[in-house]
Amino acid sequence: MIPLLTLMISTGLLMIAIGISGLIFSRHFVLMLFSAEIMILASILLLVSFFATSGQSDADFVLVLFTGILLVYFANYKNAKYIALAASIVSLLMLPFFSSSETISWLSIANLQIDIAINTSKLNLMLLYLVAFMSPVIFFYSFGYMGLPGEQKRYYIEMLGFETAMLLFAMSGSFVTLFIGWEFLSMTSYLLIGFWYDREKAVRAAR
Repeated sequence: MIPLLTLMISTGLLMIAIGISGLIFSRHFVLMLFSAEIMILASILLLVSFFATSGQSDADFVLVLFTGILLVYFANYKNAKYIALAASIVSLLMLPFFSSSETISWLSIANLQIDIAINTSKLNLMLLYLVAFMSPVIFFYSFGYMGLPGEQKRYYIEMLGFETAMLLFAMSGSFVTLFIGWEFLSMTSYLLIGFWYDREKAVRAAR
């Protein structure tokens, strides 16, 4: 029987491969956006499978951001910015409790060992604190220019996703974890760059 963690990660990587194929071969913007969303969902699956199924509790500051994404999605647009800011601040406050590295053996083929790992070296922690400190500042600053009611929820969901991707990228301890963080970061960046999808310049920039 295939372990749950292996199945979830394999499914997530397959979804990422499908999303990449859609971005490469599709010329329709809606299909490209759908492919990007598939990759975001796959990244969420990978993150949840890693932090929840593995029993890693020190990295709960990442799960706080996922909770914020869900709350923003179901909240009224007037409260979206406050929920996003609160999730980012709580994540920052929980970061000092993140102190242990962890490695999960994912696949072993002959002498090849593929691991998923998070690291707490001084460089990793420096990057984590930089991202976690700057994110609430960016959320607060965006209160002044993100005033359209219909776009607020989408913006703050994408920003929380971007922060999550940056944190995962910063604490990566293996090439597999780095790849997951990089793909998630690429997709959230793509969505933010092309946020004003009704403007031709934004669409061209996102491509």
